[in-house]
Amino acid sequence: MRILFLFAFCLAANASEAIRLVESHGDANTLRTAILAEAKDADLAKGSAVITDGGKLLFVTRATAQPKLLINEKAGPAMAKAGDLYYALATVETGRTHNLCSPTIGFMRLPAILRPRLRP
Repeated sequence: MRILFLFAFCLAANASEAIRLVESHGDANTLRTAILAEAKDADLAKGSAVITDGGKLLFVTRATAQPKLLINEKAGPAMAKAGDLYYALATVETGRTHNLCSPTIGFMRLPAILRPRLRP
């Protein structure tokens, strides 16, 4: 029982700060800082930055106009603005492949198994 509790605690410690801030409607500047700490600049510039935590996906991009997101050929959540970044949090079913598309980033295929991003 103690091992299971410790394992659950470790998983919670690795949860994405950026996703937690979006879910709690945190301050935009704090959210932007958390996103920049978790996403690569190159991915933000290409519009392909995705921060994952289980089935929760935080899509982030730099864009001059509000991008649109398609998940499995259906409209995804509207993207909100935090400084020079646009972001959207979506929840998808784990254990299967998903098709993601945005006019600004093109087509991406997500692997069937979504894992949270582990930080040191």
